[in-house]
Amino acid sequence: DSGAVLNGGGGDGGEVLVGGGERGEDPRVRNADRVFIAPGATVAADGERNGGRVIIFSNESTEIAGQLSARGGGFIETSGGWLAIDTVPDAGAGGTWLIDPFNITLQAGGSDTNIGSSPTWQSTANDATLRTSSIENALNTGTNVTISTGSGGAQGGDITIADPITKIAGNASSLTFFAHRDIAVNAPISSTGNALALSFNADADNDLAGAIVVSADLTTRGGSIDFLGGTVIGGSSGITFHTSGGAGGDVTFANQVMLGNSNGVTINTGGGDVSFQSLLDSGNSYALIGPNVTWNAARTAAASGTGLSVGDTYLATITSPLEMARAAATANYSQS
Repeated sequence: DSGAVLNGGGGDGGEVLVGGGERGEDPRVRNADRVFIAPGATVAADGERNGGRVIIFSNESTEIAGQLSARGGGFIETSGGWLAIDTVPDAGAGGTWLIDPFNITLQAGGSDTNIGSSPTWQSTANDATLRTSSIENALNTGTNVTISTGSGGAQGGDITIADPITKIAGNASSLTFFAHRDIAVNAPISSTGNALALSFNADADNDLAGAIVVSADLTTRGGSIDFLGGTVIGGSSGITFHTSGGAGGDVTFANQVMLGNSNGVTINTGGGDVSFQSLLDSGNSYALIGPNVTWNAARTAAASGTGLSVGDTYLATITSPLEMARAAATANYSQS
């Protein structure tokens, strides 16, 4: 209710669980279907020495209109099949905010979608949206932000960065993405202030059905960039990863990389290391020919040029899990 206060308190902040435990996996707590934190309500685990833990979890829909805090570098999780956050949580400098719905789109504007009317606010579909300003406000206080998709529901668990995210103030911080399937970076992520470390973790459930698809520039002011899943460099204009600043940030590709941008990618670390720990392939963008066609018909339909020049197309045999994931996505195929 409005005006209500839940406070873990104490020197180390304590722990406050509302609707469930971390990621809904705490056997001590029965998971709620819906959670609503009213305007004017406060849920806090502020600590004199260290911040505590605040978990807000639901199976279906979570709406947070009140204030969450774990000042002192604590941990805050906001999770739900549908998720709406009106007030940015305050985990303090060095703290972590974990955001955990199903499919999620990070966008600059618009309104909440796929949700019934307040106060019942029951979700009508799995898609969630989160304003980029909410993420930026947290990063600008030095808070480390984690965005993670849930494993349930009828969706694959994708994260789409549809509009730019820019850190302009605050201590060094990190922005981490965990997706059960794909991460699509369709807009730039950058810092004009202190270092911003980026970590992209696709195919988190290890079913070989997900990838990181980067179609926009990344600029970190000395922060590292870690690609911890198969990575496709997409887009039509050249892509730049810029980690210079301070000693320079490292850029690590932990799995196969497919360069599907004919204008290539430029990596400028300003002294940091660049590490390719698996295969690096050129080309490999896909187009669906159509269902129920013979091999010869598909080969004829796919052929363009000799196959030796940039822009040539041909029918190819898929030879890796990353290629299979991208071809399946092109055909709008998902595992049952």
